[in-house]
Amino acid sequence: MVEVLAARHTWCAPSERIRLATPLGARLRFDVAGLDEHGAPRRGWLARTSGAVGGAAGGALLGLVDALSGNDNLSSDPGQVPTTLVTGPGPECLAVSTLSGVDTLAPGDHWFLTSTRLALLSFLPSGTEATGSTSGTPAEADTGLLDRARRFGTGILGNGDPAAPPLRGSLPLATARVELPASRVRSVGVVARKQGGGSSGVPPHYLRVVLDDGSAFELAAPGRTEAAARRMLALASS
Repeated sequence: MVEVLAARHTWCAPSERIRLATPLGARLRFDVAGLDEHGAPRRGWLARTSGAVGGAAGGALLGLVDALSGNDNLSSDPGQVPTTLVTGPGPECLAVSTLSGVDTLAPGDHWFLTSTRLALLSFLPSGTEATGSTSGTPAEADTGLLDRARRFGTGILGNGDPAAPPLRGSLPLATARVELPASRVRSVGVVARKQGGGSSGVPPHYLRVVLDDGSAFELAAPGRTEAAARRMLALASS
């Protein structure tokens, strides 16, 4: 996974260990009191609260969801389950406030859980300067990225070819869009989510990363299966 290599060589501290990496995906959704599934404030909620966080966060979050999904109403199709689900008791919770400061995201962004932090990383093509308003370009946008990874793959495995290009300079640049210290992660676990609209079959499974205020990020397991979610849990707990 080229994103893991990029994170390890361009973002991680020398002693930091990557435990889990998984894509953000194109369907970011919210299960938060006072917000609809797209992150916009529900009618009447702001009248009961100060609205300082709910209003500002709601507008920003709605923009993120629209940018990721193309403004499609995915909830009308029970097969289109969220790839990342944000949960919490209200708009002022940590999970929501952490995302509300981000200007844009891309499906190719990845969640990383390391020995020291939880982060959402974007990947810029090699040679690109990172700024405070990173565009969120996914690694896949660099059409030569995978070819380059294959070319220097032998060097990665320890062949030691002196003619190979430096690994760090050949990888995309990882930059953090969201970052929290590991001390703010209370627990991780597996959760199954019911699908709406009369759907049938096995419910999709997620790795649930619970923050210290009880809010959480739920990250979809590959294939949405329980077995895959439990593999994610084993990695996150290692």
